[in-house]
Amino acid sequence: DYYRDQLALTKINQVNVLVLCSSLNIIEQHGQSQDSFMRLLRSFIDC
Repeated sequence: DYYRDQLALTKINQVNVLVLCSSLNIIEQHGQSQDSFMRLLRSFIDC
């Protein structure tokens, strides 16, 4: 999980921590500038 502080996870005692949820989105760059494509990628990351 990219949004969790790794240090915080080391402080948890006697608990199994199983976290990771991911998804794959295939998007086309065709017809977009590099800036608009990067904005689109960031919008997916910020979800």
